Amino acid sequence: MGSLTILTAGKDGTPKVVFVAAEHLIERVLPLEDGSGIQLIGQATDAEARAEENAETYDPYRVYVLTGEARARYDQELSKAYTAAHYCEWAGPTYNERFVAVGAPTGRAHCHVMTEQQFGQYFSRHPAEFKYRGP
Repeated sequence: MGSLTILTAGKDGTPKVVFVAAEHLIERVLPLEDGSGIQLIGQATDAEARAEENAETYDPYRVYVLTGEARARYDQELSKAYTAAHYCEWAGPTYNERFVAVGAPTGRAHCHVMTEQQFGQYFSRHPAEFKYRGP
């Protein structure tokens, strides 16, 4: 995975850096409702797949708002809403190896976030929901 850098033409025509992320996987670019800019939607990293199918390390979506020449700004409310609508319940704004995102087989429309300990207990009660992804 590489880094992502977005440039705009400054007022004098000189390129200006408006977004830099060491690791960011862009999924969508959407216009703002008022047409004044765009939303950059992606995840901070490539979520680490676990040995079990239907479980991965928690990796929420991050939404950055870009308008004009200003540097893109992270918007936590938009990030929270997008994560809940398209991925999982919200368990914070950053990739976190201490949480497991458990997929739709749990009977939810989207995945559910659990701690490692909760996942271990859940897994022991519902092993059929998780097939082993061998090497």
